[in-house]
Amino acid sequence: MSLHSLITHLKPNDLPWQRQRIILNLLLLGVPVVALAISRQPLPAALLGLGVFYTLLLDMGERKQQRLENMLLGIIVLSAGFLAGYFASQNHMLLWWLGLLGFIALGFAFNAGIALEFHLRYAGIGYLLGKVPLQLPLAELHWVFIGAIWTMLLSLLFAPRQHNPTALPEAPYWRHDLQAGVAGRFAGLSFGLILTFAVAGGMLLATSLHLLNPALVGITTLLVLRPDHQRTFIMLWQRLVAVCTAALLALAIYQLQPAPSGFALLTCLLGMGLPYAFSRGMAWFALCSTLTLLMLLGLLLGSVPQALTLLQYRVIDTLLGAMLAAAGGALLSWQASRKQAGQTTDETC
Repeated sequence: MSLHSLITHLKPNDLPWQRQRIILNLLLLGVPVVALAISRQPLPAALLGLGVFYTLLLDMGERKQQRLENMLLGIIVLSAGFLAGYFASQNHMLLWWLGLLGFIALGFAFNAGIALEFHLRYAGIGYLLGKVPLQLPLAELHWVFIGAIWTMLLSLLFAPRQHNPTALPEAPYWRHDLQAGVAGRFAGLSFGLILTFAVAGGMLLATSLHLLNPALVGITTLLVLRPDHQRTFIMLWQRLVAVCTAALLALAIYQLQPAPSGFALLTCLLGMGLPYAFSRGMAWFALCSTLTLLMLLGLLLGSVPQALTLLQYRVIDTLLGAMLAAAGGALLSWQASRKQAGQTTDETC
């Protein structure tokens, strides 16, 4: 890619967006997180915020029923993936091998549509978080589910019936995506194998380097690797710039050593900006969402020195995960070139 092309992919888009979502995100994320932080409950505030954040990403659909299904199924597969990863981490070799087969199946089912891909990624993210836990307090994880339920209830009660934050003519819905996949749009076995190779390779490399959170390396790879190798490289570039920029901004904020209420207020403001950032494009959404998560991280840890250490590792994890995704993209590019060369040879003959 040329320098001009790289810069072009960072320029904001101009997609339509629902301005009511700013108020909705304030009620969903800002109010409860700030209230809990002010009442000296930073840990519940952070975990509830995580539940709200990851549920909001799935709030898409032409009708309220579709939106509810997308959100509910996403939380179910995330939880199921976490439980599978957790039991696999207890030296259950059968579950470990089933996990590898599961990632092959995830990759096989990519490419059918945005909603289904969200759910597939959530299953993979849950498994990786359970397999290599991020020192989350298991006794307090019910706050994540409280955040998810709160999001589903409030968004269905007060948000407009239809929500389509994408450029697609119809809002993504997992059932429609599944039908499209069964009709022939699934990515196939080769992408499933490449995705599994990239994620597992990243996890093994991160573990051998004694990185703090090997799961984040695999998650980065899972988020950016696409069946379309050209799209993969674009996503890599956008995410790298966004995460590094967010890390620099978070570093400046952490140096100020804000109180828990300060992290909560920043989470509130950034959460209100998420709908607008999504409409500007992936680079801008990745910047806003990463910074939101880093503010929740500061709230969760409560210790600025510990947060600074995790922040440094977060950048390293992202770079390493991006490298593995790039390797997967290169394999896809080589595979596409071979296929095209074979078709050219057949036409010549």
